[in-house]
Amino acid sequence: MNIPEYRDDDLCADCGGKCCMIYVPSRNMKRQRLHEDEKHLYGGGHYLEYGVEPLSEKIHPHACDYLGMNGCIIPWERRPSICKSFRCGIWRDLIYRR
Repeated sequence: MNIPEYRDDDLCADCGGKCCMIYVPSRNMKRQRLHEDEKHLYGGGHYLEYGVEPLSEKIHPHACDYLGMNGCIIPWERRPSICKSFRCGIWRDLIYRR
């Protein structure tokens, strides 16, 4: 399956990573879906694929285990597909106004 990837370093992460608040019911992402999704059924992956260990302390209770104070610690090339394809409403609004 070919999932489109979006990247715009000028826009992405300006909000401080609100899209990385994934452990809330509306996002329906669980640790297992991000860390142990070896078959990539949910858009996640296996934690060994990311090249970095999850952070020992999260910056927010609902924050992704890989969201640091300066954004995602997983290199773009290794991020789960769900992270590279998701775009929030703020991002879409800004990109279509260009």
